[in-house]
This record gives sequence, structure tokens and C-alpha cells, in this order.
Amino acid sequence: MKKIFQNSAETLLEIIVAIVIVGIGASASLGIISSAVRGNQAARDRLIALNLAREGLEVFINTREANVRSANYNAAPKCWRAIDIDNCSISSGELWGDDVNKNNYITILNPSNFSWKIKKMQSLIEANSTPAEEFRIYKINDMYVQTVTTDPTNFFRAVKVEKISNNDPSVAEMQNSSNIQEGDLLKLTAIIYFKNRTNYSKVEIESVISNY
Repeated sequence: MKKIFQNSAETLLEIIVAIVIVGIGASASLGIISSAVRGNQAARDRLIALNLAREGLEVFINTREANVRSANYNAAPKCWRAIDIDNCSISSGELWGDDVNKNNYITILNPSNFSWKIKKMQSLIEANSTPAEEFRIYKINDMYVQTVTTDPTNFFRAVKVEKISNNDPSVAEMQNSSNIQEGDLLKLTAIIYFKNRTNYSKVEIESVISNY
């Protein structure tokens, strides 16, 4: 009977080498898959962060529109940037951007009626390398909220509000710039931190709103 293997030692060695090559190939494939998964997760987190930042700005823009339509606005036009238009005092420091040392805000969603409230914070999200817990975002029924629940996420959000000085070059380029008073223009910066594998990543989006 003819032997199947002419040289059993060489054949065994070839089998071992083949197994090693397959093992190396499988390890490389797993590495590529793991990198792809991590890359997809990073892209997903950045997309969520961008949407959360945009949402934070929209809350301020929509609140500004509601404040201008309020009856109290005619009596006190500066209340266009009030935290609470119904209890607006232009001397109370409750106008967006008036307190330069406490100019970070969070936007609070009421899931029951989808209404928003703006709250001034006593700390700054950028004060330390790690964002404070009071800026953390949670989830309720797949909605992202800034009220404490049992489902915390890795995202943190603040909206920083700064008054634009009349000396800012951007003011001179605007129509009727001579009529613009301090506090008529605000720069909003939505700041999102999100935890990655080793550190925190950061996303910022800016917008300018005005009393016009």
C-alpha cells in the first residue's frame, strides 16, 4: 500500500506551521475588529456629544424667543436674557452672563411635558481636569437629561454665557452697532465632556444671540 505521507516529520512540521500562521491571522483579525469597534464607539460618542451641544444651545435660543414674546419684556427689555422671565430682576444677577465667575448653566428637561428650565451653576465645568458631577447627563427612557436618575451616562454638559463687549470687532461689523449696549449680545459656548477609555474628550459649539 502506498504511503499517504512520504515524510511524516516534514508533514507534521508543516501542520504546526500552518496552525501558527492561522493563529497569527486570527489574532490580527481580532485586533482589527477590536480597533474597529473602539473606533465606532468613539465616533458614536462624538456624534452624541455634538447633538447634546447643539441641544444645549437651542434651549437658550428658544428661551430667548419666549422671553421676547413675554409681556414682561416690554417693561424690562434686559429680561430677554432672564433665567425666569416671570420673576426677572435686572439687579439680581439672574440675567445670563451677568456673573462672570458663575457663567456656566445646565439645561433641565422635564420629560413629562418636554419643557426646559435653565439653571445657573455654582461651579465651572472646566475648573478641573475632571468635570464635576453636577454637570453629568443621565438617561430616562432613552432621553438625555440633567436631572439625577439611576442611569448615568459618560457625558457632561454646560453652556457658558459671556457678554460680548462693545469693543469686540464683531460688534463694529453689525448694523446699527452704535445702538448696541452692553448685554445686548451674548456668546454661548456649549461644552460637552465625555469619557473615553483613558481620559475625557471635549466638544465645543458656539453661537451668538442678541436682543434684536
